Amino acid sequence: MRNISQDGIRRITLPFPPFNEQRRIVDKIESLFAQLDHGEASLRDVQKLLARYRQSVLKAAVTGQLTADWRAENADRLESGSDLLERILQARRENWQGRGKYKEPVVPDSGDLPELPEGWVWASVDQLAEVIGGLTKNSKRSTLPLKKPMLRVANVYQNRLDLEDVHDTGVSEGELSRVTLQDRDILVVEGNGSKGQIGRMAVWRDEIPGAVHQNHLIKVRMVDKLISDYSMWWFQSLYGRQNIEKVASSTSGLYTLSISKIESLVIPLPSLDEVEQVVAAIDEAFSKIGQLEDWCQTELTRSAALRQSILKDAFAGKLVPQDPADEPASELLARIRAERDAAAPKKRTRKKASA
Repeated sequence: MRNISQDGIRRITLPFPPFNEQRRIVDKIESLFAQLDHGEASLRDVQKLLARYRQSVLKAAVTGQLTADWRAENADRLESGSDLLERILQARRENWQGRGKYKEPVVPDSGDLPELPEGWVWASVDQLAEVIGGLTKNSKRSTLPLKKPMLRVANVYQNRLDLEDVHDTGVSEGELSRVTLQDRDILVVEGNGSKGQIGRMAVWRDEIPGAVHQNHLIKVRMVDKLISDYSMWWFQSLYGRQNIEKVASSTSGLYTLSISKIESLVIPLPSLDEVEQVVAAIDEAFSKIGQLEDWCQTELTRSAALRQSILKDAFAGKLVPQDPADEPASELLARIRAERDAAAPKKRTRKKASA
């Protein structure tokens, strides 16, 4: 970092109004800034309320409260969550054919889980999806002829993807089918030790066809793709986050996820029709919340620009009226110089030595 010398500071020029006008300028700036402070504080309060409202919407959605009326109106035609789970398990078995011995998925222990609405059932990720690791980075990949765009941890945030910086990597033909992303895959950050950041996830929507993922991103591929968005919203709710943090915690105090840990996570499963209703209701509510959040941010940006405009007018002599009765700035400056010269210590003269 470059330093500013004292000589450089002395050479800085400043607009210098009369003393009384300086007072009026300061009073006006403080008055206007106080109003902006109050407005910005109100906007930040609204932002906090909107963040809490988001969690309230998610809580109501994943506990069945948000769709309770719809569920009651359509109770006679809905399949149960347990029926949906059985269909998914059957499809899971059929998809496994030709891949060796089939292993039954982990069944969640629902003993200490909250009670669900009638027709809902607890299911493990292992029952609903295939959980797959990614590519390990190594120097040999640069020599492989087949290159594919690879997603890294830096590309995945909570419910969004940043695809501005995606690099190609070498992939062998044998690992391509395992690591290639498909539409509606859920990408989960394996971990960085932080409790707040563990389990960041976003749904892949085939933004870059043929893309693959590194091993620090774990891929969750739902047997029924319609459950992907619903599952992501569940894991962003308070209950879902608590489940992730509980599974990811370790004796060392660091938080990490693995394929087996993600497989053990639980999801409350309603009928497929209600899954779609829940996702639609969340999307509608979050769209309105997002519009209000954008408005708050726009107003905060406008307030910051207004502060600069106030300062610009202040130092251009446009913020407050001039008063002809004020002592001119030139006389004030002359008086300051005279007082400074008078206060300066006088240099001592040396006496000549006598012969």
